[in-house]
Amino acid sequence: SMVAKNAMISVGNGGTILCSREDQSVAVMLERYAATWRSDHAEITWSIQGVNSRSALTFDIVRTSDAESESMAIPDPDIQKDGNAFTYRDFGVKAGVEYIYRVVLYENGSAVTAFEVAVETPADQFMLLQNSPNPFNPSTSISFSLPENAPVILKIFDVTGKLVRTLADRDMPAGSHKLKWDGRNDAGKTVASGVYFYRLAAGKLHESRKMVLTR
Repeated sequence: SMVAKNAMISVGNGGTILCSREDQSVAVMLERYAATWRSDHAEITWSIQGVNSRSALTFDIVRTSDAESESMAIPDPDIQKDGNAFTYRDFGVKAGVEYIYRVVLYENGSAVTAFEVAVETPADQFMLLQNSPNPFNPSTSISFSLPENAPVILKIFDVTGKLVRTLADRDMPAGSHKLKWDGRNDAGKTVASGVYFYRLAAGKLHESRKMVLTR
């Protein structure tokens, strides 16, 4: 356990994590924690109870893996808070690697509890994700992954099947990719509101999805 100066951490009934600081006892309950792979990022979630609402809470997150030569402290992690629940999303991970995250909770500058979780990222596979945001205005991002290096063609069509924009027509390496469409055609003119389709071809693999542009 990580222990702050003048603090003692012990585990009570039901796994409740107790923190006693000098002569003041504070029950810090780490209710749950989990790690999940979410198509293009690792998601770490946890919830706590027993922390004074006036307390200043901060977190340190350290990531380790066989793919990295040493532990990496995540600088200024963007942690989303919803009541007593917290979420951290890590987009800087590689395919086919097991990552271990150590999260340390500080209350008013003192470390009161910590936990570790592991996330195994899947090996690269051919995948075309739904654009985000959708519906969108004025621009949207299209993400996809490739299992191997391949010639990639990503085109956008209107509902009549007419070509609107070619976003990519080049060789691309295996892994995850993200391209942005700014709602313009190949001539640089903005297109009207409506339903559009984006089609990805990577070697012999093909997939299409629908998106909606609102002006």
